[in-house]
Amino acid sequence: MTGWQRQNSERNADIGIAAHVATEKKQTLDTFYSGPGWNAWGWHGGWGMGMGTARTTVRTYEIGTLVIDMFDLQSKRAVWRGTVSGTIPSSSEKLNQGVQEGITKLFEAFPSGSGVK
Repeated sequence: MTGWQRQNSERNADIGIAAHVATEKKQTLDTFYSGPGWNAWGWHGGWGMGMGTARTTVRTYEIGTLVIDMFDLQSKRAVWRGTVSGTIPSSSEKLNQGVQEGITKLFEAFPSGSGVK
């Protein structure tokens, strides 16, 4: 029989899998400008240039990275590594969906002809 098959016992397995998750906080600055603009002032209706204003907000978000390593159990050598990263959503429902999509994307790069079963 060819291809990959899941084994319930390490004794029958040829390949081991290790999964690692890492998170990192990132920040971005968003600045919005409202000027410069022309303003009228004074008793005689003079004109002048007014200074615009700027408003900056800091947005903090978290990036998650999933790394899956496959290694030969006999030689302990790496066989394959896949990584996928993305912004971590705030809701657990979106998190679970994002993880599943990430895993699907990760294994699209799995060696062709592997026939994972």
